[in-house]
Amino acid sequence: KYCKYMEGIKRNIPNIITILNLLCGLCAILFAYKNSLWIAAIFILAGSICDVLDGLIARLLGVQSEFGKQLDSFSDIVTFGVAPGVILFHLIYVSITDQYFKYNIDSSFFISLTGMLVPIFAMIRLTRFNIGNEQNNYFIGLPTPVTAIFISSFPIILKYHDILLLSETKFLIL
Repeated sequence: KYCKYMEGIKRNIPNIITILNLLCGLCAILFAYKNSLWIAAIFILAGSICDVLDGLIARLLGVQSEFGKQLDSFSDIVTFGVAPGVILFHLIYVSITDQYFKYNIDSSFFISLTGMLVPIFAMIRLTRFNIGNEQNNYFIGLPTPVTAIFISSFPIILKYHDILLLSETKFLIL
């Protein structure tokens, strides 16, 4: 019984790390909502570390599973899709209105929704990755964590440097 119990723990170690990735994404969304974009960005970076570790540990322990693959993708949608999308939405909105986030619905709000293309394309990318078998040895397209790290670097850079390009609406939408 002890050996079977230890095997269950071993099998779920990567899943626990994947759930930490999801938790980082959820925290990133909450901090972005509270206008602490650089802290949100740090949580995305922490989530990316968890994302690397869960797969690495699963391979090292020999406990890869379809469940783990799906859990990883769902977590990635939150951490590398929704969270950077919320950050980008906020950055675009602030760049248009030049003020802190408000909840009134206006044209600025709808233009800022272009930030929501990030989670949409992340979901498409992750779905293609899950159902395709041509990506076993190499990636086709841009992996979602890379996109998320790129977007989340903006608030961190803006915290320490006043780079006008990162506050330009057209740049952010592009």
